[in-house]
Amino acid sequence: ENDTLQLGPIDNSRLLLNTTSNDGSAAFTRHWYSSFLDKKGTSSLAPNLVRGYHYEIIPREVYQALSSWYGETTIPICRRTSSQNTIQLYPTRSKNQQQLLQSHRCSSCYAPNAKKRCKRCLCVHYCSRSCQESNWAFHKQICVKATTPINTYNTKPFPGRVGLHNLGNTCFMNSALQCLFHATPLTRHFLSQAFLKDLNPENPLGTSGKLAQAYDRVLREIYMGSSSAVSPAALKIAIARFAPRFAGCSQHDATEFLAYLLDGLHEDLNRIRKAPYVELPDIEDGENMAVASAEAWDGHLQRNNSLVLQTFYGQFKSTCVCPRCNRVSVSFDAFNHVSLEIPQPQSNRFMSILLFASNNTNALPTRCVLQVPRGSSVADLKQLLSKQSGIPIQRLAFCDIYEYSIYEILQDNKSVNTIRSNDLIAAYEVDPYTNTTIHVVATNTLKNTVKESNSNDEEGKNKDDELFGFPIVTSFRATITCTEVYQHLWTKFNYIQGLQKEWMQVCITNNNGEPHNLFPNNSPMLPSDSEDNIVDYLGEN
Repeated sequence: ENDTLQLGPIDNSRLLLNTTSNDGSAAFTRHWYSSFLDKKGTSSLAPNLVRGYHYEIIPREVYQALSSWYGETTIPICRRTSSQNTIQLYPTRSKNQQQLLQSHRCSSCYAPNAKKRCKRCLCVHYCSRSCQESNWAFHKQICVKATTPINTYNTKPFPGRVGLHNLGNTCFMNSALQCLFHATPLTRHFLSQAFLKDLNPENPLGTSGKLAQAYDRVLREIYMGSSSAVSPAALKIAIARFAPRFAGCSQHDATEFLAYLLDGLHEDLNRIRKAPYVELPDIEDGENMAVASAEAWDGHLQRNNSLVLQTFYGQFKSTCVCPRCNRVSVSFDAFNHVSLEIPQPQSNRFMSILLFASNNTNALPTRCVLQVPRGSSVADLKQLLSKQSGIPIQRLAFCDIYEYSIYEILQDNKSVNTIRSNDLIAAYEVDPYTNTTIHVVATNTLKNTVKESNSNDEEGKNKDDELFGFPIVTSFRATITCTEVYQHLWTKFNYIQGLQKEWMQVCITNNNGEPHNLFPNNSPMLPSDSEDNIVDYLGEN
């Protein structure tokens, strides 16, 4: 009998909102969870409660029996079932929003329903004594003693709309700060000086409170000062002192900067003075994930508790599957930011394609306009062009032309979103790749016949030669003769006006564009009157 576990009285205090604590969370709770509070504004259920972990629903008779047996230290929490046999855990209470909009706003933190008033000028209102003390350094410059009460108040119509000076490639910092300055819960926490109760200068993971204090000074200049632009130099110096990677005038990622700033503010305002050791629970597939998530979050709160965490942090669920035994392991990790891709318009895109068909006797390209959805691939372009031109997909090769030469052969999985609107895209009809087919890329070069000193490079190429016209991607059988190759290429370039056949010379080059001496007399020039097979000269090259 001595080993029997004795149950204590019913205690629901962990399920109720804390509005009487000495730290900065009490004011935050009273303002942002006012719809959860009862009519007296004292207590109500905390948000994000999970059934099976935080509470259980039992009939009234069972609760009364347990209360009579063990007693209770808190008020009972009762909820009625609806006509649909459901229970509303957080019943909505009507709130006069119009009355709040017409009420006076605090001149420091801009919270509505401010009751206190400056006793000297009778113009401005405050929601607490700390707000008045915080704003006095700025308000005393314009405070004038009044003899009669004034019913109007002079808060800014658009508080916080103040620019930030660029300190040298600090666009990433200014954009992140402007977003954070307009996060109302955190901003009011600083402007009302409630953050001073949470300041944790002894936290080894923080900055001894220097980051939070520097952030507070800039924030007060933004909301309480009279300047149209403020310099965040003090905040940048404080950040660079503890994160040297943000020192200097180099560009950085705004998301990386914001993640560091949130983490630094969280550690400076962490209400946990001595963090206990918390063992992470083992979560396997099949468990109640809502309960497992709540348990992991409570373990995280034992070491981390700040207004930054309450406002910006959430949970990621990660699932890992062992490739050998197929064991599923689940973990819940806290995060303070999520990187998302900028959504692209789901409209169609018109793309202009130059088509070089092999059956075109004039060799002139045909301009085709294709309408494709954004996010399509080059394979989708090929399918549309094949349907429009009648050329099989296997015989189409898409290329990006830049400065009169082939810049890139586009692969089928390439997204059309990576193709710029000013890129010149060409489609060539070629034979499929086989062991008996030769594919070549041919460009037009205008030879300069005037020889000057130092006009030739080490390979003998004239530096003044110019590329012009459209490059050609073509194919022919491996058993073709040199004369036939010459004739084949002439049919591709005879659209150029004024070009005569006897002027055309074919130079064989390697992958680097250097002349390849394959033919008799150690020449890179293709003989136009040779009946030898081209493959005899190319060999494995």
